Amino acid sequence: MSLVKVATFTQHLFIVTCFLARRLYDLNASKYRNEEQLKSLIKASNNKGIKVVADIVINHRTGEKEDGSGKYYIFEGGTPDKHLDWGSSLICKDDDYCVGNGNLDTGGPITASPDIDHINPIVQKELSDWMNWLKIEIGFDGWRFDYVKGIPRVSPRST
Repeated sequence: MSLVKVATFTQHLFIVTCFLARRLYDLNASKYRNEEQLKSLIKASNNKGIKVVADIVINHRTGEKEDGSGKYYIFEGGTPDKHLDWGSSLICKDDDYCVGNGNLDTGGPITASPDIDHINPIVQKELSDWMNWLKIEIGFDGWRFDYVKGIPRVSPRST
């Protein structure tokens, strides 16, 4: 998640992230700042009564490495374990960007990067874990979902 710009609106501070997200847990990979500086910014903002919202992209991701066809859909999460390290099995099989082996896309398409299979329980759990990490460990007060039309209207868990 790269820190791109900071804009202040009345009582809210929005941290806008890169739209082609890669190593979601690796906040030190940003060319703008690092994880400790982000935590410090959030804490200082909260101390002044400002809520900090992470602008997150969970419909699609850009891979860290190319596959044999030259498409970037081998993902790394940015942790020593396998968290968010995904391959073609978690990309929708009707994706416009590359050939995936997951379920059919349940949201609107995007052609710049692979559409993630939100029906897959691994995707659901690992994205939920990452969002909780952003809130609990990093200190964000909430999230703004980028490209929300790419996410299913009804979560499979709620049906």
